[in-house]
Amino acid sequence: MDGRSYQLKQEPKYADKNFSPGTHFGFYAQELQKVLPELVQEDEKGYLAINYIEIIPLLTEAIKELANKQELVAQYENRLNQIEQTISDLSDQKQVTNSHLLPNAYRFNIGNYPNPAKHETIIEYHLPKDTNDAKIMVFDLQGNELYSSDKLSDANGKLSISSNLVGQGLFNYVLIVNNEIVLTRKMIIE
Repeated sequence: MDGRSYQLKQEPKYADKNFSPGTHFGFYAQELQKVLPELVQEDEKGYLAINYIEIIPLLTEAIKELANKQELVAQYENRLNQIEQTISDLSDQKQVTNSHLLPNAYRFNIGNYPNPAKHETIIEYHLPKDTNDAKIMVFDLQGNELYSSDKLSDANGKLSISSNLVGQGLFNYVLIVNNEIVLTRKMIIE
C-alpha cells in the first residue's frame, strides 16, 4: 500500500459526489481494501470511499513502532561501538600485534551454527597443531565478558553456547591465541 496523489473526476456525471478540484493525497481504495477492508465502504453504485479518520490511530501506532525500532538500532549501534572499543582496549593493554600471525592467519578458523540460533549455538574451531595457548571468549555488546573457554586443547573442536549461559541477543566472540586476538565473529541467540 503506497501513498498516492490523485485528482478526482470533475465531469458532470460526478456532480452529485461533490468532488473538490485539485490534487489530493491519500490511498487507492482498491489497494487499501486488500489490507484493511473494514476501512473501505462501497456505495450502491459500486463507488469506493476510504474512512481516513480510522486510519489515523493505525498510522500513529506504526510511527511509534518505527520509533521504537530506530531506538533499538541506535542502542545496538552504541553497544557495538562499546564492544569494539573494549576489544581495542584489550588489544592495547596486552600490546597485541597480529603482524607475525598474518602469514598463518588462514590456519585459524572459528564459526558458529546455527546463526541466528533459537536457544543454543555451536562454535566450531580449527587451530594449527602447534597452537599452545588458545581460548574463545564471548562478550555482550557492552563489552562484558559472558563466557571464556578453558584452554582449547584439541586442534579441532566444538563449544556449545546456550541462552542459559550467555542470555539472548547479539554477541561477539573472539579467538585468542597466546594472549592475542586472532579472529572475531558475531552471533545471535534468541
